[in-house]
Amino acid sequence: MNILWCERRNFRYWFFCTGCFMWLLLFVALLNVTDLLLIGQMATVHLSVMAALLLVRSFCARNPLYFIFFSFISLYVLPAKLFFFDGLYFSAYHQTFSYYTAGYTTLIFSLFLLFVNLFLIIPQGTTKQIRFRKNNCIFWILYIIAFIIVCMCRRKGNMYGGEEDGGLSTLNEYVIILFLICFIYSSNEKLKNRALYFLYALYAFFAIITGGRIELVLLFFLLLATVLQYKFSFKFLFLCFLFGVWGMTLFGKIRHDPVILLQQDIISIIFDNRAVDLGMQTSNEGDVYWASERLLCLIEDGNLNFFSRIEAAVCYFLSPLAPSSYFPETANLSTYRRDLMDTGGGNLAPVNFFVMFGFLGTVFLGYFVSRMLNMLSKDNCNLPKIYILLMVITVSRWFAYNPIQLVKLCVWGIVCYYLVISVDYTVKKYRQNC
Repeated sequence: MNILWCERRNFRYWFFCTGCFMWLLLFVALLNVTDLLLIGQMATVHLSVMAALLLVRSFCARNPLYFIFFSFISLYVLPAKLFFFDGLYFSAYHQTFSYYTAGYTTLIFSLFLLFVNLFLIIPQGTTKQIRFRKNNCIFWILYIIAFIIVCMCRRKGNMYGGEEDGGLSTLNEYVIILFLICFIYSSNEKLKNRALYFLYALYAFFAIITGGRIELVLLFFLLLATVLQYKFSFKFLFLCFLFGVWGMTLFGKIRHDPVILLQQDIISIIFDNRAVDLGMQTSNEGDVYWASERLLCLIEDGNLNFFSRIEAAVCYFLSPLAPSSYFPETANLSTYRRDLMDTGGGNLAPVNFFVMFGFLGTVFLGYFVSRMLNMLSKDNCNLPKIYILLMVITVSRWFAYNPIQLVKLCVWGIVCYYLVISVDYTVKKYRQNC
């Protein structure tokens, strides 16, 4: 198979050296130049180029999973453009043109994508499908457990009209692990697939009626990674993603103010320019970008000191071992010191890693994500692929809200799958001996 021009090692190294040189110039300029707006604009251009190259490479390889994965990450580039070029505040929570910390945030994000571009090798076409396993008993037991969790641990309350979430059990998202294992044990049989699709639809229904969006995103990436990329064309899936982004934006507007359905027609809702009139961004991406910048502001003001950052790093690795209530406030940087600087929640994973581990943490995250994706296309056993698939499926959680899922939900997914296949192996061996 011919190697695409954009996947050749020489091209990736040349691009990395050029991008790294430009990044260093921008970083030094940010620390020394007074025209911070100009530096922020140039950093945004650098970030946009890094994101665009990942999309171009995925597009040339016609790989729908990688293209949509990086398209989702690229959505968080837009707030920087709107802030530095259009003069729109990131969020209603912070209406100040803090060009230094915003530029710093942009460079951290850009550094992450720079190293992803260096280490990532994008395969042509679809990724290799995960291997199916056959055990009807295990499938239906796991299916029943998943069905109970979907019904009993669903989102409570009503988020429409700006109401607070009435409560959300962590099992509501961890059930994605059971969805994935059930799919593996479905053996691609029609009856089992239909049962799974019914369960997916029920999961989505409970999310929609209460105003939840994250469940829909998780479900889309689950279907994309396990089914859609093998059944539909690259062009069709790309159009589905664009429609999904539009749908989530429209859903967010309706969730925030359901009355607009009675006051405006659908065209007016879609092309609503109230954000421009207010001079600020009213998007999830803008809120997340500000939430990331907020951490750098806390460091700059001395409210997030060196020891607190070390504590956050230790808690990060210990988090899978105990409930979050057992850890100090630094264990969740998304909510740390909201009394000083409020936020809508979440933060970009590269910035979170920078806070905990410095620039080496951001570089390592870029290497780690690339390494995992590279392993996805290799013909190896299912165990590591479970982790990688969960990493892809939960990108909306770990990249834009809290990277703790990389060492929590994804790791627990491996543990759960290992226990299931151990039971499967033990039962089969017992039957053979009888």
